Amino acid sequence: MKKVIRAVRYGAVALASLAALTACSFQAAAPALPVPQVGALGQVVGSSPPPIANSMGQVQVFGGPTTGTLALPTNHSAAPSIQLQAVNNPQIGTYVTDSAGMTLYRSAADSTNPPQSTCNGNCAATFPPLVVGSSAKIYTAGVNASSVGYVQRSDGTYQVTINGSPMYYYWQDQQPGQINGQGVANNWSTVSPTGGNAASGQSSRGQSSGRQSAGGQSSGGAGSAPVEGRPNELTVYEGANFGGEFTDLEGSFSDFSTVDLNDKITSITNNTGKDVCFWTDANFQASEVKVPAGVTVAQLSQPFDDKISSEKQC
Repeated sequence: MKKVIRAVRYGAVALASLAALTACSFQAAAPALPVPQVGALGQVVGSSPPPIANSMGQVQVFGGPTTGTLALPTNHSAAPSIQLQAVNNPQIGTYVTDSAGMTLYRSAADSTNPPQSTCNGNCAATFPPLVVGSSAKIYTAGVNASSVGYVQRSDGTYQVTINGSPMYYYWQDQQPGQINGQGVANNWSTVSPTGGNAASGQSSRGQSSGRQSAGGQSSGGAGSAPVEGRPNELTVYEGANFGGEFTDLEGSFSDFSTVDLNDKITSITNNTGKDVCFWTDANFQASEVKVPAGVTVAQLSQPFDDKISSEKQC
């Protein structure tokens, strides 16, 4: 039988913004093209074949959108063709997606001069790189084609860059338009059409008015819950974007109803140094989602949002 070690409940969390990350470039950015008017993250389709604006080996970059429909790999493997397109979001402004509307990100830890990715191993599982085949075609819509290139990763694949910044996806973005990777670890940001940060890489920091044990007895004092998580803790939140009441967990929980968390968890930070798995049913049954070490989840996707009932390391 798994023993429940500890669960500590905290009060409501308020959101606040941190300072903006500084965008870097390996060359002067070319003037941005006008952002096309597109609807609901749909693929931009051109009316005439676009000109070739840039070539690197057999990879061709086109100065305009494709005239056909692009089918992208579902597992983030090398794409034979990709389109980088600019879309608008009232929260963060103009940012870059692929042709399916999936958000792209950049890392402040990467080098842009020369372009180099520092995200490998577990990091690349959390933020999969946007890679293309050795003879890929890269189309652009609202992104200056002359700023588009690639960098060869340590595994030999070709990762797309904008103005020197390697491009990534985020594993918790399951639908077009989601921006769950924005501000993760104060390092990751959505991408502007010129390759910089589309927004400030916001993270949230909360203050609680009190602290309670799982048994409901107040222990007094004040707690805080930065979006990157409490040190060495697995922290779960009842609201999206690390809002609402939050609880630090230690050990495995075969049934969250014992700590009044059943079907209440919406966002998670994992600073335990270990991968943790959650299940929608008690006793580690039904649907499973893994939260790797060092990962923050701003909004669980379905069927996990407000449906989690058990948890343990995996």
